[in-house]
Amino acid sequence: MLHSKGPSAVERQQLQELNNRLTQYLLRTQQLERENARLVAQVSTMRQERAAQYVDEMRDLRGRLEQLRFEKSQAEMEREGLRRELQRVQSACSDHSEVQRNVSGQLRGQGKGLRLSHRTNSELQRRLLQLQGEYTSMEDAHRRCIQEAWHHLDVEVTVNISKNYRGAPGDFKGEVQECVRSKFEGWIKNFDMYQRRMNELDQGLEEDQALRSVLQAEKITYASLIEQLNTEAEKQMLLEEQLMAMQEKSQRDLVEYQGIIAELQQERDLIADILAEKVEEHRHLLRNKMDLGMEVAAYSLALIFTLTLYLIWLIGVISMFIF
Repeated sequence: MLHSKGPSAVERQQLQELNNRLTQYLLRTQQLERENARLVAQVSTMRQERAAQYVDEMRDLRGRLEQLRFEKSQAEMEREGLRRELQRVQSACSDHSEVQRNVSGQLRGQGKGLRLSHRTNSELQRRLLQLQGEYTSMEDAHRRCIQEAWHHLDVEVTVNISKNYRGAPGDFKGEVQECVRSKFEGWIKNFDMYQRRMNELDQGLEEDQALRSVLQAEKITYASLIEQLNTEAEKQMLLEEQLMAMQEKSQRDLVEYQGIIAELQQERDLIADILAEKVEEHRHLLRNKMDLGMEVAAYSLALIFTLTLYLIWLIGVISMFIF
């Protein structure tokens, strides 16, 4: 009875196949566990080995990034300082240009006054020469008049003496006195007229001298203004040269700073690419670890399922042997 209830050849074959499959699953599970342990150890080793490297690289990259930021901010500060200095120089040039325009306007006005003063001085000099000529002519005429008066007096006295020689001496003396008095009064009038004329000429000469002094002072003032204007023009030329030099220097510095900023941006992009590559590599390792974990879990579930089926079958077989 018991022998008739024993397993058949088919069941023994199925049992053998299940044993083989179970053995394969066990071997595969052990292999996967060893592979998983090896990968875990490798990941741990790589993490430990690269952790310090990553930390050093990150620290280095952060330091370089901070240095680049500092250099960029310093370059921007220098650029701002150059811009303010350029504005200050431009403002100074504008002020000097305004002063030069004002001085040029004053100089033109004073130049017109100087030319007018020169013309007035020339006219006064001609007038002075004319008055000097008139004064000389009047002196000559005065001398001639005196000579003619004395000559007429001599002639009249001689004629009167000749006419009145036979007359009374008292009448002759009175006539002579009357003639002398009339001539003397005429001379006094002429002398007063000449004296007034001489005073007028002296006053005109004094006025001409005062005007010439004023013109000379104005001429000195104009010369000083011209010298001041030339000095201002030289200062303006110097400031313009300095402004051009500063503009060229600012342009060169701007180009240099733009190149530095471009290099900094390139280095920042390179650092960002390196960081992205490191993050992607870390993600790839995590993904491999997760895939291995899922594969191990799948093999474990398959093994458990197979063991469960095997146990169920074994229980069934044992039950068949028992019953």
